[in-house]
Amino acid sequence: MAYIKFKAEIPEWFHLEEYVEKRLEAKDILPNLIYRKILYGFIKNKLTVEVVNKEDCLHNNCIFELNGNLKLCSNRFAGNNEYQRKKIISFMFENIKKNPITPFSKKASSDNFLFEPINMCFSIFMNGFTQHTVSKPINELSSVDFARKYFSLSKVHRNFIKSEILAFGDTRNSENEEELLFSHENRNGLTREIVDDCRGSFFSMNVKNMKNNNLVNNPFIEVNLNFTNTFLIRQFEQWLNKKRIQLSNNNISYDEDLLDADPNTLINKINEYRIFAYLDLCFWEVIEQHKIKKSVFAITLFPNGEKGESIFKNLDENFLPPLMISAQSKEMRRLISLYNLEKIDF
Repeated sequence: MAYIKFKAEIPEWFHLEEYVEKRLEAKDILPNLIYRKILYGFIKNKLTVEVVNKEDCLHNNCIFELNGNLKLCSNRFAGNNEYQRKKIISFMFENIKKNPITPFSKKASSDNFLFEPINMCFSIFMNGFTQHTVSKPINELSSVDFARKYFSLSKVHRNFIKSEILAFGDTRNSENEEELLFSHENRNGLTREIVDDCRGSFFSMNVKNMKNNNLVNNPFIEVNLNFTNTFLIRQFEQWLNKKRIQLSNNNISYDEDLLDADPNTLINKINEYRIFAYLDLCFWEVIEQHKIKKSVFAITLFPNGEKGESIFKNLDENFLPPLMISAQSKEMRRLISLYNLEKIDF
């Protein structure tokens, strides 16, 4: 074990410029973080490795169990549990050393036997965190959407909607007056006078402003409440900006930054504190059984003196545990929301 007291003793594979040459967005940060969470799990033995026979591996080369146990088939992966755990750690860390920002390149790693189990772990973790991307959090409804929802209702409910329309006259279209009035089974009180009072309504004006089957003015949206509040607010702002730009009568500027423009937000902190560079040096410490002096960390990661060594106490105690250890922390939910937002096609 060596005590690293000088910057010159930092390993040759570490190049700070590879970490800071561009600002990372959530779409870059989340997969990088998940990859390192998996590596951290194997290093700390929170993710265990077990070499088993083919039957115990369900006749697969490898399986990953819900309790965080990676089973490797002995026919393909020779050696005991500890040997394979160290091989996995070495394989994952070598990928980081080659390319710290995209450490899990299929092109570069697919010829290694260990690519399959690590790819399995990565896919399970990644899909587990981002599985709700299959549906949009805010979706604009078209007239066809409304029609489908209406005709999916039972006849009793459809008749109730018709009676409400005729009774209160909030929505009206002259082409469907007869259908609304006379298809209702109980027409008591639904007179021609009521129908006439419903003419020229809000709905008629909306129909005139319909383009591409969507309502341009006063559009309707559907909100998926399975997403976080911050995510929904951000996505609504982006949808709103795009919608206003589409309107010919839009005279308002919508260049305002979204909620995450604040310099103290999660994404900015990950970039500002050079989290991945710090984590990778910490991994190297543990794997090689060295100890880096905090002042060496500071001068290595912040050569222009942007941060002092006191920052690492806050990182170790407050900032990193919610990201590296917890799967349900507010920081992880925030990052996943930002990742999903960047992936959405508006």
